[in-house]
Amino acid sequence: MEIVFQSHHASMTERMRRVEVVVQTRGRPLVVEATGRFYGPALSQALGHLESQLRRVRRPAARRVRRTARV
Repeated sequence: MEIVFQSHHASMTERMRRVEVVVQTRGRPLVVEATGRFYGPALSQALGHLESQLRRVRRPAARRVRRTARV
């Protein structure tokens, strides 16, 4: 896991509104963002969206059942 924090030469305060989380997976990157009055709640909301996306990606494909002909 690699965590990258980019601040773009800006000072970070608790009143920061926008949070973006990017997770690289084998298939495609998952990108979520959230805004809020404060950094903490915005981060929690973004992580909630990420968990939702991960549940959809990790959901196993339904297995096909082979039916054999009885003689």
